Parts: sequence; C-alpha cells; structure tokens
Amino acid sequence: MEISKKTLLLVTLLMGLTFIAISQPYQKGTLSVSMGGEVLFAERKLSATHHTGAGATVKGEYVFGKHASATLVSGYYFMQGKSKALINNENISAVPLKTGLRYYFGNFYAAGEGGAIIFAGFNQGTGFVYSFGMGDKITFGNRVIDIALRHESWVVNKNTNSVIAVRVGYEFAVNQKTQRTRGF
Repeated sequence: MEISKKTLLLVTLLMGLTFIAISQPYQKGTLSVSMGGEVLFAERKLSATHHTGAGATVKGEYVFGKHASATLVSGYYFMQGKSKALINNENISAVPLKTGLRYYFGNFYAAGEGGAIIFAGFNQGTGFVYSFGMGDKITFGNRVIDIALRHESWVVNKNTNSVIAVRVGYEFAVNQKTQRTRGF
C-alpha cells in the first residue's frame, strides 16, 4: 500500500510540473510593463572601487511566441565609490537602454539583453551593456511578481566592469488578462 501512495504522489507532482511547464503568465500578443527595484553586487575589480548599489528599472515585454518574448528596459543605477587612503572613487550614476529576448519554461525564463549605458561620474561616457540571466514570474491572483537574477557587464573606453543584479518587479498586462498558472 505504501508504494501506491508514493506512486500517486509522484504522478500528481509530475502532472503539476507539466502544467506549469506548458503555461506562461501571459498569452501570445500580450504587452506587459514591469516596474522594479534592483540590487547591484559589484564583481572583481569593480568591488575594489565601489560598494553594492541600487537601481530602479521599467521593463516592457511583448510575448510574440508560445515560449518567447522581446523586452525593452531602461532605468537608473547608482553605486557609491569607496575611499581608500588618499583615493576617493567617484560614484557611478548610469542609465541603461537595453533590448532583449526571453525564452520561457513555464513561468521560469532565461533572458539575454544588450544595448547602451550612459554614465555620469566614474567611467563617464556612453558604453555597451550586455547581460544574461534567469527569472521566475510568480502569480498571486491577477498580480504578477517578476524575480530575476542576471550577470551584467559594462564596456566603456575598453574597460569592462561587471555586476550581479537581483531584480524584483511588479508586472501588469497592458492589453490582456493573465492566465492563472499557479498562485499562493
């Protein structure tokens, strides 16, 4: 009898995972907007000159395929410079302008973005930005929370700096209701 309970539990779990894996929060043709906050963890040489930073971004997303969407992102990043001995590093203030693609595995997705980044202060000027990462969309009724983790690199004047970014955003569909895929 114990084997039957385990088998039933396993079959139920697999059916649930299959349902999640074939569903997306939004249907094809949906345009959504996400507003979120970010934490920017400096990597390698940037961590020697700057503290952990923060950002705020707005992301537009258009679902054009069963499992694919295009994104457009802009916002503001800030990282305070560190002071050591007689050296005071300038703060980073930057505005990213990125486009990207997402591929969905249910609510979970893999993403890549690229574009321009405009700096003031440290590394002043315009450079190239690229990132790759993953995320998950969690639904609470008709509300969607987008949680993402990405690696992002900034290339300015042949100098590359990188961050690990964690983003939590509130997302809403502009032209279509969400599909109920899972909730809490």
